[in-house]
Amino acid sequence: MNYSLVLLLADGDWPQFVRFWSLRDPAVRAALAGVLFLGVSSGLLGAFIVLRRLSLLGDSLGHAVLPGVCLGFLVAQAKDPRWIFGGALAAALVASWLITLIGRRSVLKPDACMGLVMSGFFGIGYMLLTRIQQLPFGSRQSGLNQVLFGQASAISDRDLWFMGVATLVIVLGVGLAYKELTLTSFDEQFAATIGVPTRTVHYLLMTLVALSIVISIQAVGVVLLSAMLITPAAAAWLLTDRLPVMLLLSVLFATAGGVLGLNASFMGRNLPTGPFIVVTLSGIFAGAWCLAPQHGLLQRWLRRRRHRLRAQRENVLKSIYLAAEASQAAGGTPPAPIAVSLARLAGYRDESPPKLRAALRPLVRRGLIDVAAEQVVLTPLGAERAIEIIRNFRLWERFLTEEASLPVDHTQAGAEQLEHILSPDLARELEARLSDGKS
Repeated sequence: MNYSLVLLLADGDWPQFVRFWSLRDPAVRAALAGVLFLGVSSGLLGAFIVLRRLSLLGDSLGHAVLPGVCLGFLVAQAKDPRWIFGGALAAALVASWLITLIGRRSVLKPDACMGLVMSGFFGIGYMLLTRIQQLPFGSRQSGLNQVLFGQASAISDRDLWFMGVATLVIVLGVGLAYKELTLTSFDEQFAATIGVPTRTVHYLLMTLVALSIVISIQAVGVVLLSAMLITPAAAAWLLTDRLPVMLLLSVLFATAGGVLGLNASFMGRNLPTGPFIVVTLSGIFAGAWCLAPQHGLLQRWLRRRRHRLRAQRENVLKSIYLAAEASQAAGGTPPAPIAVSLARLAGYRDESPPKLRAALRPLVRRGLIDVAAEQVVLTPLGAERAIEIIRNFRLWERFLTEEASLPVDHTQAGAEQLEHILSPDLARELEARLSDGKS
């Protein structure tokens, strides 16, 4: 449930909430079916758009359909869904062709090509929309300006039929070309080398995206429809590294955002649906961004915190060993058990005794050290780990000095960071390379 819906319920709109979910209004049923169709189509295609790093494409084609909508109205001189959708589809296809053509025949980057087409087409469309309002039959364009922000409650049965057919075509297209779409989305050059017709697959995807955008107009409008393509797929990408799961999550997020946004719009006395859907999808993305198990902000913070605490513990272990080593009159490896006084260790680390005792407590809990009679003693497990850390530091420091030809004073900081993450296999490899004297 999104934030807008919570506020509306808090205002006492429970009757509207119950009325919506009872589905007794034909307009609610039509709008609900429409956003479900939209969620399926945009969720499927959005995953491939995000993987191809063409997120601006949805926005570009969305703005590009506006002149097609206006031309369709001018031809029919009425708000005929057949001409409106036909004109929008034609404009979206022309725009996608122009984006590809400009990209192939110029030095411009894809984002610049999409920005050019988006701004140009939208400017033309808005001029046509203004002109229509000044024509004698312009009074019959009632609701035409809703293509900007959408109005799902105005979805008619003919609109719903068209949206259903278009969604079926999109699902079949993705299903039949799934392997080719997957290959070209992850590695287009490799796909071309094994005989995949990459250009044909690209135009197929552009056509399906154009079709999805056309059926999105009534629900969310041309200004906001890119959110239906990008936001659910982006949220799904944060939660999984497997494409089938990403497609499923993208569809689920898109349909959930559509339904909850429609519900909030209905409870707000038929306010424009598009903004409510976009806000809901943004909330879903924010949740995924914060709570994703691998790429989420919370997990990243926890990983950094765990690494920082581990590095602090291991630095204390290393200090205990080095302080005991330095206390030997003749130098060399300190005898077992390795021990050092608290006062000497505090001086070695330049820390106050209370701060040092706080740093030692996690090591005591893990069985790495014992503290008794003002002495810090490394357990066998602690001594083994301390020796490993020091060896990793010296290996990496030597590697940076000999292999990368860095001055010794430039290697200290890097070696101290990497000593905590150097795996045993990599440590053995470094040891072998340095002992052989090979690069």
